Amino acid sequence: MTRVLKWLDSHLEEIMLSILLAVIACLLFLQIVLRVVTKNTLSWPEEVSRYCFVYIAFFCIPMCIRDNRMLKVDIIVGLFPERMKKYLMYFGDIFCLVLWSFLFYHAWFVLQNAVVRPTYSQTLGYNMILLYGMPFFALGLAVLRGIQRVFRTSREVFGRPAQEETKNMTKEEK
Repeated sequence: MTRVLKWLDSHLEEIMLSILLAVIACLLFLQIVLRVVTKNTLSWPEEVSRYCFVYIAFFCIPMCIRDNRMLKVDIIVGLFPERMKKYLMYFGDIFCLVLWSFLFYHAWFVLQNAVVRPTYSQTLGYNMILLYGMPFFALGLAVLRGIQRVFRTSREVFGRPAQEETKNMTKEEK
């Protein structure tokens, strides 16, 4: 069970992004084939593709946090000594965690508003809570990834090496 959870922890976002990208590709391919062959198109594939694209944008946030690939200003950090860089990274990760928590908190109110005052899709007629719930879910995952990142960085800053570093060290370095 822990093996499955570890695998999911390191691949959840990629799975979701791959599925969503495949859905977009298949739907748009279907739309093009129908346009060429029958000279008619369906109305719903473009709407579903648009919503999948929004989902992709939100699922990229936790993946970037997990892989430490968020936008940063490295020029200023590069001017400081190595020990100070670690502290700056640590405080940057804390700042990002606060930001994601703030956005997650407000996404909750957007979700509540979607429940109280439901709106419906023009083409398919489904409840738009599927779209408005995505920021809440993705930002919740971003908060969890941010907490993981802060713990990982705190181990580096406060003396204990991260697990990834100890795996790659040879016996002589330990």
